[in-house]
Amino acid sequence: MPNGMISVALATYNGEPYLRAQLDSIFSQSYSELEVVAVDDGSTDATVAILEEYAAKYPLEIHRNAENLGFVRNFEKAVSLCRGDFVALADQDDIWYPQKLERLRPLLDDNLLVYSDADLIDEHGASLGTTLRDLYGGLRFVRGSHPRSFLLAECVSGNTMVMRRELLDHALPIPDGVPYHDIWISFVASARGTIDYVDSSLLQYRRHTESITVDQAARESEDTPRNWFRKRARAVTRLQTMAACPSLRPNDRRFVDRLAALAGGFRRRWFSVALFWLVWRSGGELFATRTRPRVLPRALFHARGYRLHRWKLRLALKRRLTFWRRPRSL
Repeated sequence: MPNGMISVALATYNGEPYLRAQLDSIFSQSYSELEVVAVDDGSTDATVAILEEYAAKYPLEIHRNAENLGFVRNFEKAVSLCRGDFVALADQDDIWYPQKLERLRPLLDDNLLVYSDADLIDEHGASLGTTLRDLYGGLRFVRGSHPRSFLLAECVSGNTMVMRRELLDHALPIPDGVPYHDIWISFVASARGTIDYVDSSLLQYRRHTESITVDQAARESEDTPRNWFRKRARAVTRLQTMAACPSLRPNDRRFVDRLAALAGGFRRRWFSVALFWLVWRSGGELFATRTRPRVLPRALFHARGYRLHRWKLRLALKRRLTFWRRPRSL
């Protein structure tokens, strides 16, 4: 059996309803060389008391933030405090299968980061009858060194990944320009080395139907000029941040620089032919994480400017108003 200590970076915040089940699953792993580093982000429920209860029986180290950092910075702090040869990320409300770490650990001999699929459950622990791979119209897991596949999409969820500790020297600190820590870590790993995956579910991933992120996604799904502008601005910031990653190889850096520069002109233009052709030619790489990449409509979408999108929405609204104002026949 491969050796080397695995540190589990656990970020907590008001996780009382689910934390015991997660801790039980972590300390029931068939891989025995592990420690858990828990960082609490200012919980007001019994989360810290539960952590202290488990710390009395298991190798669990507890840290408490003086002020709320948010989940990305909280994970960053937890990871930085880990001492193991390998580091796994843990959400407070999931449930790991007993062989999760044992299955992933051998792949780390040849890769910087490895990950897996996950079975989805609801807030009550009931199965949703689907897996992480089925989300967003179907995900295709990627392996090897393909950082371009993480520029516009992603397929690695933080709660499924385990990484070599040396990756942290290049992935931390997590820049502000990316929305989630797992996006940045998997991108850096693929840029600097190789990644791999186990093609099976190794945990139960709890999906909360009333979570803040779900509510935000529902609000932003409304196709309005303001929402479109905000989402496109965040996408450009993400590309610009990734273009500055020191781990990129020269040819990848030139590609990301070009993509970010073209995407950044969306505010004043109608349509970018140059951006369309760049996305179209590179669609196999840019959308490698999608089972149905549909490169042509995606290239058209990314090349569209704010002026064209605003005109399109106004035209659609005018048509709807014309329909409802049309006299009804008796």
